[in-house]
Amino acid sequence: HSFPTRRSSDLGCSLQERRLQVTGSVACQSGFVQLIVKNGSDELWLTPDANGNISQEITGSGGDWYLSVEYADFSGSVTLCSAYAK
Repeated sequence: HSFPTRRSSDLGCSLQERRLQVTGSVACQSGFVQLIVKNGSDELWLTPDANGNISQEITGSGGDWYLSVEYADFSGSVTLCSAYAK
C-alpha cells in the first residue's frame, strides 16, 4: 500500500528467550492502520479479529523488538498492552 500521509509510532522492548503477550483492540472509523512487531528485518503483522481485538503471543530469541503502529489519515483508537507471558 502507498499512503502519502503515512506515520508511525514505535514502542520497544528487549526479549531474551522469553514469550511476550500482546493484547489490545483497534477501532478504525476512517483511514488506515496496521500493527507490526519488528525485530531487525523480521516482521510479524498483528491482525485484529472481527471485533477488532488483538491477542498474540511472541517468542523472542534475543534482540530488540519494536511494536509499530503505522497509519494514514486515521481516525479511531488503538489500545495495546504487552506483558511477559506466563
